[in-house]
Amino acid sequence: MKAELTTGEIVTLPKDCNCSTHNDPHWTYMDRVTRAINRELLDPTDKTPEQRYYGAIGFAKEDLVRVEAKLRDMQQRGIVRLIPEASDEPTDEQRAQLEENRQWLLRRYEAAQPKPAEAPKTDDEVRRERNDRRDEVREHAKSAL
Repeated sequence: MKAELTTGEIVTLPKDCNCSTHNDPHWTYMDRVTRAINRELLDPTDKTPEQRYYGAIGFAKEDLVRVEAKLRDMQQRGIVRLIPEASDEPTDEQRAQLEENRQWLLRRYEAAQPKPAEAPKTDDEVRRERNDRRDEVREHAKSAL
């Protein structure tokens, strides 16, 4: 990501985090994420008129906070304008690594989930198992003779 400073100079903003989801400064990435989340509040799909109304109010409030934070960050850094670049987005290799990490975390999460409890055995099942064990012992004893 490039930026135009108050001096008129155009500089490349360095990445300031260890995230693998983006290649630009973290504060600009979080601004994009927050903007996308806020826009979801305006999505009218499967919403009642009342929900759409409150979604619009929520969007107005949340996006105002987002823009104020972005302006504050830009002023602190002496930035007048942000200039996005294609290299800000993750590469195909980074996307593949992210998907691999996601799959690994999902497998780990599923492995940590408690196993479903078995239904208690009925009296008939208990009796059948006991008889099967008894028959195995008898067969073993016969073969030993």
